[in-house]
Amino acid sequence: MQKQFGYDLHFLPLHFHRRAFKPLGYLLNGIKTLWIFLREKPDTVWIQLAPSVLLYIANLYKLANRSVQIVADCHNSMFNPLWLSLPFVKYFLGRCQVVLVHNDNVKAHAEKLGIAPGKIVKLETRPAQVQCNPDVQESAYERPWVLFPCSFDRDEPVDVVFRAAALIPEVILAVTGNTSRAAGRHDLSRLPPNVRLTGFLPREKFNELLCGADLLMGLTTSDDVQLSVANEAVGAEKPMVISDTELLRNLFYKGAVYVETMNADSIARGIRSALENLSALTSEVRQLKEEREARWTAQAEYVRARLSLEKQAV
Repeated sequence: MQKQFGYDLHFLPLHFHRRAFKPLGYLLNGIKTLWIFLREKPDTVWIQLAPSVLLYIANLYKLANRSVQIVADCHNSMFNPLWLSLPFVKYFLGRCQVVLVHNDNVKAHAEKLGIAPGKIVKLETRPAQVQCNPDVQESAYERPWVLFPCSFDRDEPVDVVFRAAALIPEVILAVTGNTSRAAGRHDLSRLPPNVRLTGFLPREKFNELLCGADLLMGLTTSDDVQLSVANEAVGAEKPMVISDTELLRNLFYKGAVYVETMNADSIARGIRSALENLSALTSEVRQLKEEREARWTAQAEYVRARLSLEKQAV
């Protein structure tokens, strides 16, 4: 999106991860964000939500520049009751010139809040911009092997995945992600011998695994999560095993095997089925990539046109 729309990207990570100190982290980042606005004086501000506190900062800047356009890039987490419960959040969200959503589920949430339908614009997540060279793809593990990118969040059925791995001992399952986040949520003490925990990986190393895997797997217990791993699979032209939800079937309608998220037998069968049909699924996911790229480009051009019209109207 940065390349397509030409905006300057500023990412301010939270420096305090303990819950008690997070409000202080948001306050400090809010001050930094406002300073960036005042220093660079943009006429269009894109804010990625959540955190919804960014709405306060953007509208505070708008007091100094009445003509500024605010684009609210809403991910599904924005509609968590926690973020919506903050004072005046719904009001400020409705004052944005454009409210971007990335799938129909998030669009429905935005409409329920009473945001004017004309302000809500769908811009699906673009397939990951990954360049895999099929001639030099090295295998990190003995084939066949599956890559399972994981953040160890509550919606990821990690324990069920480990039970599924035990049912297919001939398949290596590589699980990426910061294992310290599993504490109190998932048991990593007794793993099947075919599971490999890689820990958190820098982007370059992750892309090497992404390009070298036979297939990717992404699972969630939430009907509203669209799985970033699925977009990475499409970008890398890799078949995928993903949760059987209406949202994921609509977005990733080719190149995928759908499984029951909380059923180890279903996951194991899905992996075996995908490995047995790798060639056909790979062909499908390449078609899906072309179709999703074309659709994203058309949607992005529409967003650009909307912003141009809004600017002329100011």
